[in-house]
Amino acid sequence: MYPSGVPYYGEVTDFSAVFGNKAFPNYPYSGQAPTFFIDSGYYVSMAFTPAASGLIKFTANNSYGDGGTISLSTIPGGLTAGAPGVICAAAYGGLNSLLASTSAGNCRVTIGQTYYLNFADTDLSGDYLCFGGLTGSCATSRVSYTFTARAY
Repeated sequence: MYPSGVPYYGEVTDFSAVFGNKAFPNYPYSGQAPTFFIDSGYYVSMAFTPAASGLIKFTANNSYGDGGTISLSTIPGGLTAGAPGVICAAAYGGLNSLLASTSAGNCRVTIGQTYYLNFADTDLSGDYLCFGGLTGSCATSRVSYTFTARAY
């Protein structure tokens, strides 16, 4: 995964460990486009706990991967809007985005509570896609979002 270049495996990865070992919202890679290589049939779920007031926004970057399904939840792997634990979700789309903030909005987070950012290359029906939005059989697909983080 870029920008860290380090492979991460397992059920839950700490978001701060992937993005410079800093707490929300002080990630040093802000403005970069991390690209996740996700095995077909799987998702990426990264935990974070806001330590200060701020925001983080993810916007699909189709130069490096798909704008797959992205969500914010209180449980790992919550991908579908309206499902238990899912705070907000954006389905696969060319420029879909998600904004998590401590101040307002439908993806509001609270300082001190743990949340999960979830990524998968799926369509609205939950069918897995291959890079470029193609259906079919691929072992892995790429999901990429440019993210911006800032403190208030």
